[in-house]
Amino acid sequence: GVLRVFPWHIGASCGLASLKAQQAQYDDAEYLVQELLKDDASATDALIEMGNLHRQQQHFHEAEKYYLAAITRDPSNANARFNHACCLQDRGQHAEAAQILKEVLKINPTSEEVQVRLGRACLKTGETALALELFRELSAQHPNRALSHINLALALKSADRTEETLSEFQLATECSDANAEAWLGLAQTLEAGKRPNEAINAYQLGLALSASAPAYNKLGMLYLTNKRYEDAEDCFQLAINIDPALANAFNNLGRLYRELGRLDDAAQSFRTAVEIKPSFVEARINLGMVLQLQLRFPEALQCFELAIESDPSCARAYVKLGFI
Repeated sequence: GVLRVFPWHIGASCGLASLKAQQAQYDDAEYLVQELLKDDASATDALIEMGNLHRQQQHFHEAEKYYLAAITRDPSNANARFNHACCLQDRGQHAEAAQILKEVLKINPTSEEVQVRLGRACLKTGETALALELFRELSAQHPNRALSHINLALALKSADRTEETLSEFQLATECSDANAEAWLGLAQTLEAGKRPNEAINAYQLGLALSASAPAYNKLGMLYLTNKRYEDAEDCFQLAINIDPALANAFNNLGRLYRELGRLDDAAQSFRTAVEIKPSFVEARINLGMVLQLQLRFPEALQCFELAIESDPSCARAYVKLGFI
C-alpha cells in the first residue's frame, strides 16, 4: 500500500519507520524518514532514526553523520548521544564509546540499556572494576534475568575470578535454559577449568539453540582431545560451513587428519588456513611438519622459514627447521 507520512507527528512516523526496519524493509523506512526531514531538516528524532537505519545496515559512517547532526541540533539529547556511542561500539571504537556512555549515564543514571552498553565497552577497554560495579548492580536488581548473570560472568572472567564466573553462568542457565550465550559461556568456563565432559554437554546445549562457528571449533577440539574423531570432524566442518574464513577451524581439521594419517587432506587443510591468514604461524609449522612426513623437504623448509619470518621469536619453528 501507499506509505503515509505524518509530519505533524514525528514520533508516529519514526515508529513506523522503525517497524519497517525490523522487517528489513529499509527502503520504505528510509522513505518515511526522508519525508520527515524534507519538512524539517533538523528534526532531532528523525535524524536519530535515520542514523539507526544506517547502523542496522552497518553503514556506520553514514549513521554517525546523522547522529552528530542530531547532537548539533540538540546537544543535551541523551538518545542521540547513546545511539552515537552504540555506532562507535559496533565498529570497534570502544574507548570513544565508553567515554560518551559515561556522559549519557550522568544524564540518565537509571537507564539499564546504557549501563549494559557501558559495561560491555569497559570490558573491551580494560576498565574491569567499573564493569563489575555496573553488572553487580544490574544482577542485584534483576536476579531472575539471565542476561544480568551473563554480563556479570563476563566481567568476572575478565577479572580472572573463575569460580565466580562459573557460578554466574550456571545461574544464567537456571534463569533461562534456552539462552545460547549462557550455555556457551558456561562451556568455555568448564573447558578452561579442565572439566571436558561437562564442557562438551554445555557446548551441545548451546549449539542446539544457536549455531556458532567458534563454538563448533572449540567443541571439535574437545572431541579431538578425547579421540572422538568422527564427532570432531563433524564439528570442524560445521564451523567451516558457517564461517569459511575461520582459519583456526581449518588448522584443527588438519590436526585431525594428521592424527588419522590422512596426510594429503591434512596438508590441504593447513594450506587453506595459511591462505586465509598468512601470519598464522602454528598452521604454517603444521604444514611444514606434514610436508616433512611426505618427504617434501624443500617445501617444508620454506614453511618453517616463513613461520620464522612471521614470528622471529617462535622457538618451535627454529626446532623444526633444525631437523631439515
